[in-house]
Amino acid sequence: MRIHEGMMELVMIRHGRTKGNMENRYIGTTDEPLLTSEAERLSVKRKSLEEMRMDRPDILLVSPMRRCLDTAAILFPESDAVIVPDFRECDFGEFENKNYQELSGNMDYQRWIDSGGRLPFPGGESMSSFQERVCRAFDRVVREASEHLCGEAGRAGGASEYLCGETGRTGKASEEAQDRSISGTSGDPVIRAAMVVHGGTIMAVLEKYGYPRKSYFEWHVGNGDGFLLSVRETGDDLQLSVRRCI
Repeated sequence: MRIHEGMMELVMIRHGRTKGNMENRYIGTTDEPLLTSEAERLSVKRKSLEEMRMDRPDILLVSPMRRCLDTAAILFPESDAVIVPDFRECDFGEFENKNYQELSGNMDYQRWIDSGGRLPFPGGESMSSFQERVCRAFDRVVREASEHLCGEAGRAGGASEYLCGETGRTGKASEEAQDRSISGTSGDPVIRAAMVVHGGTIMAVLEKYGYPRKSYFEWHVGNGDGFLLSVRETGDDLQLSVRRCI
């Protein structure tokens, strides 16, 4: 089933702040919790989601890292998370959990800076392998969500149940999505989806699929921020058009 204009809306949000974020550290594989102060700050963001009618998504896709799971629980307390392992942040290798002051004088770090961030992280992932991992997972879960929430709206469990076998813990698909699919309500998207992931994950996905076209680092967002996107297929590719920043 093709994803047509107006069929799917997606909220893509970066996790809330952690201690490492506040210290400008490279936090990839380090499984940090949120700062305790983030619950109040993110609750304000939840009100914005309510205004957009995106606070109860039909499917909630989340990185397995604690900072993302904690953020998702605050922003979407009524939704069960579908854990997508390949949405985790880049592995920063030898730079992990360090900041630029601690890496000052490190020749490998200087070479990485001089490359514009495109050299592989020593002992970690290359940018290309990270982006390939993230985008492959994104393409798969979005197409499967479309197929199973729209094409099989009457089947109990829907996309969330289907995805569970390959991703992680999940709950039932929203009955509202099934109702919209059956009724075809004018002006209402059939699927409302949400992602709570990492800054790198967002930049990787939007560099490939985002519109208007921008480079990787131009898609940077702060902690707890993100985008409301309209999803459609153009040819064989997905296209994510920015509707608003959130």
